Amino acid sequence: MRKSNYIPDFKNSDYKTIELPECVFLSERCKCAILSVKECVGEKCTFKKTAVDIEKSDRKVRDYLNALDISKQNKISQEYYGGKMPWRKR
Repeated sequence: MRKSNYIPDFKNSDYKTIELPECVFLSERCKCAILSVKECVGEKCTFKKTAVDIEKSDRKVRDYLNALDISKQNKISQEYYGGKMPWRKR
């Protein structure tokens, strides 16, 4: 039965509870920004990343690059960063 303003009456309908994970790739429309899937698969998604996970990953990369000898760092900075070494900044 519809109401006069054409909003359906869902009294007998089953509602699906949406459990969305804390993920940086989850868009405002509750869609995955990096995968071509119809809906978020939730906590079981292997691509799920939190802001903390991203920061940890970035820190590991910076530590790795800082541990390289300066000639390798210069080569990487020239090839990928236009001569800059953003990993040296703390």
